[in-house]
Amino acid sequence: MKKYLFVILLFTQSFANASDSYQSIAEKARNNIPQQTAIYRQDAEKALIAAESLTKNYKNDAFIAENQAKSILIYNQQDNNKINDKKKNPSILIFISFSMPEKSIEAYLRDAKKIHASVVIRGLIDNSFQKTFQRIAMLVKSSGGDGVELNPIWFKRFDIKTVPAVVVVVDGSPCFKNNTCQKDRDFDVMTGDITLASALRIIRDRGITKGIVQSALEKLKEGGYA
Repeated sequence: MKKYLFVILLFTQSFANASDSYQSIAEKARNNIPQQTAIYRQDAEKALIAAESLTKNYKNDAFIAENQAKSILIYNQQDNNKINDKKKNPSILIFISFSMPEKSIEAYLRDAKKIHASVVIRGLIDNSFQKTFQRIAMLVKSSGGDGVELNPIWFKRFDIKTVPAVVVVVDGSPCFKNNTCQKDRDFDVMTGDITLASALRIIRDRGITKGIVQSALEKLKEGGYA
């Protein structure tokens, strides 16, 4: 009987010691909660500050890139306007939109370079100079052509409502300087998703700018067109 009593007392003592140990561990853990919480809070604050810093840097980079793109587009437009003001020869304009198939745009850019024609767009992609400049740069690189001019005024002046459109302006026309610009007197126009060469041939056969167009067609032929 004493033997069993000793075992029970020993087990009770061991249980009590274990309870004390678990209670001690629990108390330590409970005491560490504020410290661990503070550490997690500091880590979270550091992460938040880092995220805010990265966001700010990206916004600054995007702002700088957009301003650079805007400056380049505006510079190109002003430069082209100066060239057009000085031109004594008739001009050929190709009106396009980024909604057109990419291959069609590349073909127009490539052929426009051969005859020194201007390729014109109405507006920006998502109202973003940065996105527009990036798209233009990509198309110019893939086509081997020249740049694109942002000029919604010309769309209005030549009454362009459908793209692509090819416009050939007679020499001495007032179209580039004022609003007195009339079809069949100052310029010919051809719309439709056809090649530049096809559009020019139709204008040559039907329009008032036969000599100008024939010269452009000869340049295209020298460069090789289908």
